[in-house]
Amino acid sequence: MLGIVNASGLSLAITLGETARAVGSAVFHDRLLRLLAMLLDWDRRIAIGYFDGVSPEFFFSEGVPDDCRDLYLSSYYQFDPFLRYWAGSRQYGVVTLHDVASLDYDGTFIKVFNPMIGITDEVGILLPWFCGSTLGLFLERTHGQYSVESIRLLRNLYPLILGLQEAHLSCIGKTLEVKAAMAAASHGSQAVLIIGARGERLFASSGWDRAEIDLPGLASSLDASLNGNPTSLCIDDRHTLAIQPLQLGLPTL
Repeated sequence: MLGIVNASGLSLAITLGETARAVGSAVFHDRLLRLLAMLLDWDRRIAIGYFDGVSPEFFFSEGVPDDCRDLYLSSYYQFDPFLRYWAGSRQYGVVTLHDVASLDYDGTFIKVFNPMIGITDEVGILLPWFCGSTLGLFLERTHGQYSVESIRLLRNLYPLILGLQEAHLSCIGKTLEVKAAMAAASHGSQAVLIIGARGERLFASSGWDRAEIDLPGLASSLDASLNGNPTSLCIDDRHTLAIQPLQLGLPTL
């Protein structure tokens, strides 16, 4: 059994401080995983997003060969018991491979895929993300299994991890509000919608909510904008939907 890493209190405090300072930035989850990796043995670490209706997305990883990542994203994610757990329960927290083993109905993931890519055990820390999606931080082993004590430590620390994540989301939310205000000023409109790379809503101003009620053609124009790459679309003879990319300086949203 693999247990808890013997890290000094000072080094943990330094890493915790670095993680807190990274809240709201593109490196936050890398710092958070570094903090977790100081506590538990690991061979691979991954930050992955689970979303409704689309395949998962790797935000970043360390120690994961490209062919293993590509194999997962091309087909084996469909058998991922962690994804099935989240899709069925919408619950966050520390989740072990043992916890979700019953969701690997025919053993395709645990008995076929994991041995194929050299994984003997893994633990996921599932955290809230945008629009009802979740962010999974995973520590994986290529030999041995995590001990009961190491999992207990992670679960005891989960409130701290969750608090940091919620602070991170709050900072991103404020960034989105600022970007929305800038877009509103540049286009002379208070109706602003910010969407993510998969079409999910990240921010909608009250003006946008009103426009959706008042302008029946807005929804179809928005759908058309997601299927192409226009800079503007005509809604009716008085209104135009202006479209522009935003550089948030944050992980893929």
